Amino acid sequence: MPEVTVNTPSINLEAYFTFKEPINQYIKNKFNIETTSVRLKVVSVISMKDTIRNDLRDPFTDLYTPATISELEYKIDLLDNIPVVSFSYIDRKNIERYIRSPLNYIESISSITDIEYINKLIIIDLNRMPMEYNTTVFFTDLSDFIRNYTGVTPQIKETSIGDVTFVSNQEHTTRETIRRNMVTVHKTLSVRLEEVTTLYNQVLARLRQLKISLL
Repeated sequence: MPEVTVNTPSINLEAYFTFKEPINQYIKNKFNIETTSVRLKVVSVISMKDTIRNDLRDPFTDLYTPATISELEYKIDLLDNIPVVSFSYIDRKNIERYIRSPLNYIESISSITDIEYINKLIIIDLNRMPMEYNTTVFFTDLSDFIRNYTGVTPQIKETSIGDVTFVSNQEHTTRETIRRNMVTVHKTLSVRLEEVTTLYNQVLARLRQLKISLL
């Protein structure tokens, strides 16, 4: 039987919880979630004796048996007055779900002072394009733009989704004509920045020659 390794969480606490086996696998199988990526809210903490006496529910049948925890371990937890903690969370379908675990099967609780980090993606949908069209020419400019605004250098990859579709040569020509007519930038941002910087330096040099100060 696992020992209690965390403090009893307070009601309404929202945090990330990890669970010991076999509760961890039981939660994964029943709810199809990874608890390390789902914020759980504590909605109740109740002793098993109160559950039996007041709610007329048997924790062994409701929780221990589905999680494949033996009756012996259940009886030890019952004698030790191990409470059952109930959690709620909102699933991907925006439905509120409930998870229950004996306190001694909770392995860890995230600190409320910790700052949450998660891997983020920006997805740019270019719609259907000719397969031979090379998008990698934009990677440097996109990377520079994101780095200049966020301080983060992103990893950029080209990917395709969906099935290959076919268009006639006539439709392809029409599509490409429309697309090219929509292009307004023919130089990369890096080239344009270099040109502007060069022009700026030339203007400053000319002002110095004329002994003109803008300050």
